[in-house]
Amino acid sequence: MSKASAIIATTLALVVGCFLGRKLASSTPTVAVHHGAPPAADVERYKIPIDGAPARGGDAGAKVTIVEFSDFECPFCSRIEPTLTELLARYGKELRVVWKDFPLAQHRSAQAAAVAARAAAARGKFWPMHDKLFANQRDVTTGGRDTIVRLARDNGVDVDKLLDDAALKALVQKDLEDARRFAVNATPSLYVNGRPVRGRLTADALAPMIEEELANADRALAAGAAPRDLYAALT
Repeated sequence: MSKASAIIATTLALVVGCFLGRKLASSTPTVAVHHGAPPAADVERYKIPIDGAPARGGDAGAKVTIVEFSDFECPFCSRIEPTLTELLARYGKELRVVWKDFPLAQHRSAQAAAVAARAAAARGKFWPMHDKLFANQRDVTTGGRDTIVRLARDNGVDVDKLLDDAALKALVQKDLEDARRFAVNATPSLYVNGRPVRGRLTADALAPMIEEELANADRALAAGAAPRDLYAALT
């Protein structure tokens, strides 16, 4: 190749490269950031509805919200509870855990247990009922409705007639519909500020994601997000 030809070839390569670079840059998706939340184009997030759902730990201003889709008859769900309790102790009011019902069809007592817990929630006793159902999970599976009614009475709530209450069933059904909408297909399923958790569900395994979200929340607050709107801002 002559010197002139080499110069022409090099020039053409530079022009083509520059054009392709601009083309690729213009096609890169951008992420809209709302309420001062930090950009996170590479992070998968879902805005799981949580209005009215039972919650423990921090209030609406908590920097991190873990949404838990769970089933009172699922043995894996009972095993995650100590992990969540440990995380609540570790992070205090900066962490909030929100419960969403996802009673699996193959668990014959799970639906009734979910309704009973909602009946207890109406009397401010959701979490004590939650604890009783998990602590007596095997009895709930074998004893069904009778066991659930007995546990509720031990918790100071008479749910015998309420297990067929249409309004309480509708609350559970709404959570089921949310689960299907977000393609939840197993229990327990956790979302940390809308980020789906995959892999080991231990406190140490979840801590790095929580630490990232604490930093994200601090940046959102510094950018002007209202504490009560943090969950909406970050999801």
